[in-house]
Amino acid sequence: MAREKGRHRRRLGRVEADLRVAVYLRGRRLGEYRTRDVNRAGIGLRPGRIMLWPGLKVEVQLYSAVAERPMPRRIPAVVCYVRASGMGIRFNSAVPSVKEAHR
Repeated sequence: MAREKGRHRRRLGRVEADLRVAVYLRGRRLGEYRTRDVNRAGIGLRPGRIMLWPGLKVEVQLYSAVAERPMPRRIPAVVCYVRASGMGIRFNSAVPSVKEAHR
């Protein structure tokens, strides 16, 4: 559930999803993760082999849920929180729609 108080209040509702995501740091692929939930502003990742620290600038590459192929663009993002339950990643800008991503 989204928090209603404090500075971490979510403005967009999240949708549960189990998608594959690749995370990059300074152009180098760190690993693959699975999502817990998604929305246009960010994603919640399940714990992985490498856990990052809050404030770290990364890029994420989403995989197509149908074809299991990577989307053509990496999305600049920042790690918001890290917990035993996983990590919160906020996109630097809203994610383009599927039509925009494939242009």
